[in-house]
Amino acid sequence: MEKLVPELTIRSARKEDLPALAEIFEEGFNRELIAVLGRTPRRKLGEDLFSFLIDIPGEEAIVATVADKVVGYIIVSHNTSQLFRKFFTGGYWLKWKFAWLRGEYGFRWVPLVRVLRDKLIFLRSKEKGIESESRVLCIAVKKEFQGRGVGASLIREGMEILKNKGAAAVRLEVRTDNLPARRLYQKSGFREVGKMKISGGELMIMERTIR
Repeated sequence: MEKLVPELTIRSARKEDLPALAEIFEEGFNRELIAVLGRTPRRKLGEDLFSFLIDIPGEEAIVATVADKVVGYIIVSHNTSQLFRKFFTGGYWLKWKFAWLRGEYGFRWVPLVRVLRDKLIFLRSKEKGIESESRVLCIAVKKEFQGRGVGASLIREGMEILKNKGAAAVRLEVRTDNLPARRLYQKSGFREVGKMKISGGELMIMERTIR
């Protein structure tokens, strides 16, 4: 068993964390990004994504730090429908569109269509019997800190936040071949409730109740 991280600190994400968050996102999801976009996008994509999530009131971006260095994060949403409405009504989609047109993200039109298609699948997945609007949108831990309790600590904090917001259940999506992540989620009380296909492969839908 790997040594736990006793000096771990959990706190809300801040704007100054954006470069570290984008780096961990790229490290943790590079295979998925390449599968969908055809290449690793420029880091500005990750920074803009996390900036949006930090800006939106009611959405929670939580980081784990060791010696003031960000080593992991979790993004939880109490109401994903409201989140996507804010994406459009807040003008973020225009900002991202112009950044993409200027080539700041580093991928072309066809991959963009795939991304939009996958997001529609993501939004519609509750039609398959999954009723929870609360979700773990994303979680990642730097490789050298994986298996040391960082992910479990982030999930516990995320579940507590959603509980305080009145959530009764929460769900997430994980690649079916990501066995370490699936084991972590199962240990954290999640169970498989379905599967769905996206451009990058197959995702398992997992859900747990919050008490």
